[in-house]
Parts: sequence; structure tokens; C-alpha cells
Amino acid sequence: MSQAKQNPGYVSQDYLQMLAERVQHVKQRSYEAMEVREGMCVLDVGCGPAIDTHALAKLVGPSGRVYGVDYDNEMISNATKKTEEHALASYVEHLVADATKLPFDDNTFDACRSERVLQHVAHPEDVLAEMARVTKPGGRIVVVDTDFGTLSIDSSEDRVERILTRITTEISHYNGYAGRQLYRYFREQGLMHLQIEMLPFFVTQLQLMRKIFMLEKVEEMAIQNEAITQDELARWHASLEAAEAKQTLFGSASQVMLTGLVPG
Repeated sequence: MSQAKQNPGYVSQDYLQMLAERVQHVKQRSYEAMEVREGMCVLDVGCGPAIDTHALAKLVGPSGRVYGVDYDNEMISNATKKTEEHALASYVEHLVADATKLPFDDNTFDACRSERVLQHVAHPEDVLAEMARVTKPGGRIVVVDTDFGTLSIDSSEDRVERILTRITTEISHYNGYAGRQLYRYFREQGLMHLQIEMLPFFVTQLQLMRKIFMLEKVEEMAIQNEAITQDELARWHASLEAAEAKQTLFGSASQVMLTGLVPG
């Protein structure tokens, strides 16, 4: 097992692909905020299986360059394979790298992005510092992340719901409050002309809710930590099933997008 898979909040390639299909509007908005143009050199930090690097490749074209980095060897292996299959290898490259020690020279990229990455790392401020270092003066940095403190699921079992959302935020992720912290991180790095956008996300189908919010994993943690009982878990499940049957099920969370310019 890779080190990445031992980390709290690690998600599989299947999960990333499933979620990507439902947050295309968020991804598209991040590309727009980067102001990507043909011929640019851009970086995707935490690239996973090449979902965003291939989208960025369409924007920079063959005269540009796209790099993706991820800490997970399997992710990079699959991303590289997909890039070769799509005949993009001449200007898209994926590398195994620690986001807190990016393998690039200072002032390399015209724009840099990350999406739902900082929630999975122990020192998110170090990741942003590296993104700022490798981006050219005047270049744009765009980061999207979730504030799991805003996660809520409508349920008659409100005590269980609050316990599970707290576990999601504080135990199953290194930094479940990453979204609300982005403004502070950007200010501390001295990034300029900051733009803030709130990107809410909601779910009304139980199976999808359980997948997106990884409820099975969180419920197991709650039982193991004796935060809830088996009876409470059963009532929680029953409340969600009843809500879906009545077509009243609802859950939501907020994502935050920060855009800033590297000074100089």
C-alpha cells in the first residue's frame, strides 16, 4: 500500500471519477479562473488519474505544456497511460511528487491549480507556498477545497448526524476545514487581487449521498470510537431511508474557490 493510501481521507480513482462527473461546473469554473490560454505552461497539483490535466490540455493546445503531480504511484501510472492513449504525451506529463516539495524551478508556470487536495495533507500552507514558488510573477493560482464543517444532512437523528459530520471533518480527513482556511493561506503567501467564490454542493439520492460523503467509512469510525451505538446507527439508516422514500432527502456541503496572483 502506498503512503497516500494510508492517509486519512484517501480516495480511490473510482471515487474521483464518480465525483468529477458531478462537479464539472466546479472544474470548469476553476479553468476559467486560471485564464488558461493557448501556449501556456500550467500545473495541476494532486492530479489523480488525469481528469483535469486532459481538460487543461485542450485549452493550452500542442504549443503549451501541462504538468500534473500526485503522491500516489498508481494514480500517476494510470494518468500516464491515459495520456499516451489519447496521444497527448508530447505536451502533457504526470510525475510522482510530494506537493510540499514540487520538482520544478521557481517561476515555471503561467498558472497553477489544485482541487480538493489540501483537505488530504497535513500541512496545506506548505503546498500553497510551493505553488506560489513555481508560478511566475503575475501568474494565477486557483485552489478549490471543501469546508466539511458545513456538511449537513437533514435527519430526525440530529445527534447522530452531528457526530458523523464532526468525524468526517476532524478524523477522516487531515484538514476537513481546508475550505474556510484558504483565504488565510492566500493572504499569508502574499497573493494579490484575491477572488473568493462559494460553490455549494447538494445531494438528494441516498446511494449517491453515501458514496460522495463516504458515509460507510465514517459510520464505521463512529462505531469503532464508541461515538454512537449500533441502535443509533440503525435509527440513522432508517431515517435516511424514510426520507428517500418520501423524496425529502437532502444533504449539502460548501466548497470554496480562491484565486490569487503571484506578486512581482
